[in-house]
Amino acid sequence: MIDLGKLQIANQVLVGHPLFGILMTFACFQSARFLFEKTGRFPLFHPLLVSVGLLIFFLDFVGLSYRSYFDSVEVLHWLLGTVTVALAIPLYESLRKLRTMFFPVIITVVSSAAFAVFVVVALARFVGLDEQLVKSLATKSVTTPIAVSLSEEIGGNAALAALFVLITALFAPIFVPLLLKIFPAKNDAVAGIAIGVSAHAIGTAKALEISRECGAFSALAMSLMGVITALFLPWFL
Repeated sequence: MIDLGKLQIANQVLVGHPLFGILMTFACFQSARFLFEKTGRFPLFHPLLVSVGLLIFFLDFVGLSYRSYFDSVEVLHWLLGTVTVALAIPLYESLRKLRTMFFPVIITVVSSAAFAVFVVVALARFVGLDEQLVKSLATKSVTTPIAVSLSEEIGGNAALAALFVLITALFAPIFVPLLLKIFPAKNDAVAGIAIGVSAHAIGTAKALEISRECGAFSALAMSLMGVITALFLPWFL
């Protein structure tokens, strides 16, 4: 006969283990990735979208609070910034082409950063959203590590900022292939810049599926978008 008391203690020990959160995260992501491949890479089954839903379900099922979960996977949060920096590798491989496109890239990214912030803030205030929500939305077009820090600095909510970044980026695998068919880019570098300023890390992953050059310029645009927004957004808000 199963001793429910011992079973409950074993469950608490398992859930409380420092590696439990990391193992659960990897399990959810790999399951979501498997589903994504089996559905022919259907955009609505993107691994990030599905894995988030699975993770929420399991956290509730095992009774683990978000704070406890976040503390156990803090190393993954730290690695997020490291992985972003590692995107410099494909960029280095395209350095020669970058030199010939430097000023057009800068002008494009600065214009995109200003437009992205102005439109979302204007619309949010027009519909009467709370100021903290407005400031959280303002960081939606930069990569997650920058968005979280920047949102806290300007008075937004870091968790909401991360959510808005994720929602924004999830449009990339859905609409990028369609938009590139409607508005074909001259080359992969141009396509990468367009993807990087609008869909940051998830978009860059999609760009790398197109080509390494596309991924390199997407990484560049994403990085510059984050730096420019971080420098000027506090002044704007």
